Amino acid sequence: MKTCFFACAILMSVLASAQFDTIRSNWLIGGTLEFQYRSTAFDGVPNPTTQLSVGVSPYFAKRIHQNWWVGLSATYQKSIRQFRDTNGVINQDTRNTVFRLGVRARYLFNPTARLQISLDPSLTYEGTREQNRINSPQARERTGDFIRLGVDPQFAYLVNPRWAILTQVGGVSLFHGRNQTISNTATSGRTITDVGATFRLSSIFFGLEFRF
Repeated sequence: MKTCFFACAILMSVLASAQFDTIRSNWLIGGTLEFQYRSTAFDGVPNPTTQLSVGVSPYFAKRIHQNWWVGLSATYQKSIRQFRDTNGVINQDTRNTVFRLGVRARYLFNPTARLQISLDPSLTYEGTREQNRINSPQARERTGDFIRLGVDPQFAYLVNPRWAILTQVGGVSLFHGRNQTISNTATSGRTITDVGATFRLSSIFFGLEFRF
């Protein structure tokens, strides 16, 4: 196990330092797609809980220096969760929508290598909306407006001078904003501030990028 780990580390070091015959590109476009479906069954409950989530996150950027890119990014996500109990006593339907728009940058530590390592600082606005219905056509609604300031480490592997595969594992972020809950009887709100750092394999995502 240790031998395999050290071999992978040596391979990444070689790729990160190796020079690559890149084409001088001044623009890039890229993004990620998300699709998740989950069905969970419980003993004695014939109707499983289902959850469907889809999303798209495009971005574009311009090179302003050999080591720096700056650009804009956006995200749209939609998820639906449904629960039905045995006798139909509880029928719950939850729908979430998330929209993000941000300014981002990328600092490349090794811009001429095939495996490029970078840090991506970003400032992002996030708007959320959740509608929750339980045994009623009337929905309890929760909305939110947030600002995220983050720095995310990223790896880009150049398949060729134009195309790259991206991966990211966690990051550091400051999250601040306010949400508001609206029901039939009352309206309430609260301010949220969250500071955190994440580095785990379950948070890995992959994307695709084209440079021109």
